[in-house]
Amino acid sequence: MFSVGSAVNKYPDLNRKLLSKCKQYLTMFWTILGLTAGFVCISSFIPQMLKGYRTKKLDDLSYLLMSFMGSGMLLWILYGIHIDSIPVILTNVMGVCCNVLLFFMKVSYSNQKRTLTKAEQ
Repeated sequence: MFSVGSAVNKYPDLNRKLLSKCKQYLTMFWTILGLTAGFVCISSFIPQMLKGYRTKKLDDLSYLLMSFMGSGMLLWILYGIHIDSIPVILTNVMGVCCNVLLFFMKVSYSNQKRTLTKAEQ
C-alpha cells in the first residue's frame, strides 16, 4: 500500500528542493507585494507636487509635517538596512526624495511670494 509518509521518507532530497523553491517563491511574492505597497504610498505625493507646481503655492503644507515625515522615513531607511529589506529601503528613499522636493518647492514659492510682495510696495 502507498502512503504519503512513505513518499516523504523515500525522497528526502526532493522534498528539501521543493521546500526551498516554495520559500524562494514566497520571498519573491512578499518582495513584490512590499514594492507595490511602497509605490502606492509614494504615489500619494504626486498630486501634492503637481498642485504645488501648477499653483506655485504650498502655504497649507506644514514645515513641521515635512520634518516629522522626513525624519520618520530616514529612520525607516535605517531599519530597512538593519533587516536587509529592499522594499522598505527603496520606498523610504523615494519618500525622502519626494519630501525634500516638496520642501524646496515650498521654500522657493514662499520666497517668490515675498519678493513679489516687496516689489509691489
